[in-house]
Amino acid sequence: MKTDLPKQFLKIGRYPVMYYSLKAFFDFDNAIKIILVLPSDMRSVWTSFVAEFAITIPHQIVIGGKDRMESCKNGMSLVGDEGIVAIHDAVRPLVSKETITNCFKIAAEKGNAIPVGDIFETLRMITSTGSETIDRNLVKSVQTPQVFDVKILKDAFLKSKENSFTDEASMLESLGYKINMVEGNRENIKITDPLDLKIAEFLLLNKS
Repeated sequence: MKTDLPKQFLKIGRYPVMYYSLKAFFDFDNAIKIILVLPSDMRSVWTSFVAEFAITIPHQIVIGGKDRMESCKNGMSLVGDEGIVAIHDAVRPLVSKETITNCFKIAAEKGNAIPVGDIFETLRMITSTGSETIDRNLVKSVQTPQVFDVKILKDAFLKSKENSFTDEASMLESLGYKINMVEGNRENIKITDPLDLKIAEFLLLNKS
């Protein structure tokens, strides 16, 4: 992002990106328990934002770890032993209520659910001899929230000895679980660079 401030703290309109992600889940269910995992040096920054912008969405704060998986484990320390838990990227502020609802529904029925999207570009895979085209109909882009039965996810963390997974679904899959895909929403982008921020700003500030 080429800024000193982590991207989830950058502002869109009046609020930081992360606020919109919190609000998406609060709007889905205002009784939901929200656990915010933050880098240790960013806790005071967020606390000042909460005061400055009068953010009233109830949430708890946990200090993150050295990577995604360790941070997720830290967050899970505040989660009870039963129920459904959603793991969401703070920089996906455009997740829709429908996507969250569908993920929770399927996870409650089948133990897990992840939102995915279609690929519209032509894809090529690098090979030892150059590259070759991949059938894009056989590939999906993965979004968040990734939603799980709490017992299943906690058990997976206990059994997994690997910390290099890029998401929780990959960890479960390595332990033999089938991952259930649901349709995500196309605007549920992950803000990674300045262009993504501009796109998110346009979509968020021009909602009907």
